[in-house]
Amino acid sequence: MNGIRQAINDSDAGVTASIINDGTGSRLVLTSKDTGAVNGFKLEVADADGNNTDTAGLSRLAFDPTAAVGAGKNASSLQVAQNANFTINNLAVSKASNTVTDAVEGLSLNLKAVTTTAVNLEVGLDDTALKTTLDGFVTAYNKIRGNLKDQQQKDATLSKETTPSTLERGLRNILREQVAQYGLGLSDIGLSFDKDGVLSLNKSKLDSAVAADPSILEKVFTNTATTTDARVKYLGASNMTQEGTYAVNVSTAYDGSNTIAGTINGVAGTGVGNVLTGATGNASEGLQFSVVQGASGNMGSITFSKGLAERLSDWIGSLTDEGGSLVSRTDGLTSRKSRLDDQEDRINLRLEQVEKRYRAQFTALDSMLASMQQTSSYLSQQLAALAK
Repeated sequence: MNGIRQAINDSDAGVTASIINDGTGSRLVLTSKDTGAVNGFKLEVADADGNNTDTAGLSRLAFDPTAAVGAGKNASSLQVAQNANFTINNLAVSKASNTVTDAVEGLSLNLKAVTTTAVNLEVGLDDTALKTTLDGFVTAYNKIRGNLKDQQQKDATLSKETTPSTLERGLRNILREQVAQYGLGLSDIGLSFDKDGVLSLNKSKLDSAVAADPSILEKVFTNTATTTDARVKYLGASNMTQEGTYAVNVSTAYDGSNTIAGTINGVAGTGVGNVLTGATGNASEGLQFSVVQGASGNMGSITFSKGLAERLSDWIGSLTDEGGSLVSRTDGLTSRKSRLDDQEDRINLRLEQVEKRYRAQFTALDSMLASMQQTSSYLSQQLAALAK
C-alpha cells in the first residue's frame, strides 16, 4: 500500500494519497488538491488479470462514480466533490471553494457552515488601516517638504538654486487643488496645511467625512468618472486623458461577437469587443468604457475627473520625463560642468606650456650665467698676469 501511495503522489495527478488507520485497518485515502464539483475524479487501474473493474486484485481500488458497485465502483467515496451554494440578496451563487473573493467586489467571504436562516453582513471601511495610510502620506509629504526647505538654507548645497523653492511651492499647490466634479479637496477629509506649509491630519474630521460619504477618499485621490446613461460603464483612463465631459455615440452596437464602433466627442474611438477607448492625440486619449450589448445611438455623456494622486503623478512626470524641468536643469548643469572641465584642461595645458617655457629660459639664463662666470674668472686671471 505504501508503494501505491508513493506512486500516486509522485505522478502529480491532481490528488494527494495518504494512509489512515481507522482502528479496523489501514485505508488508502485519495483527496483532490482542488475543491469544487469540477474537480471530482475517478480512479482507473490496469490490473494484471486484464479485468480492471472487478473486485479482485488491483481492481479493488477502481472508482467510477457512474459505474455499478463491484463493476468499477469498488472503492467508496467519503465526500462527493461539490460546490458551495449560497445566495446573496436572493441571487443564487455557486463557487468551487468556501473562500469566495469574486462574488462581491472588494469583499472576501469565508463560508463556515450551512445555515437555515439568512446571515446579515455589515461591511465598513477599515478605519485603522485608513488612518495609518493617511498618516504615512502626511509623514512622507512633511519629510519631502523638510528636505526642500533644508536645501534653501544659506549653507546648503543648492542654496543658490531656485529649484528647491519651486518644487516645494509646486507640490503644495497640487495638493491644495480641488476635484472640480465633486468640489472636494484635502481639507474635506481632515488634511490641512499650517502657516509654514506643514501638513497634518484631523482624524475626527476624517471620520465624519467617511461616515457621510464612504467613497470620498476615492473621489479625492483617484481617477473617477460618472455617466448619464446606465448602459455605459467607466473602466479607466491613462495619464494622457484630460478632465472633462465627453459625449458618447455608438454607431455599431456590440452583438456579442463583433467589435463596437462609435465616437467620443465626435472623434472615432478604438473598439475592442464592447469596449471603446479614446483616440490617441485627442483629449479623450486613453478614456475607456464599456457599453452593454445591443445598445447604440446617443449614449449621453461621461464626465472624467483626475484625483489628486493622479495629478501629483502627472506633475512629477512633467519634472522627470524627457524634456521635464528637472531633467533640463540637470542636463544644463552637466553641460556647464563639461565646459568647465574643458576650460580647466585648457588652463592646465597653458600652465604646462608656460612652465616649459620658463624652465627653458631659466636653463638658458643659468647656462649664460655660468659662461659669464667662467669668462669673468678668465679675464680676472689675465688682468692679474698683466699687472705682474
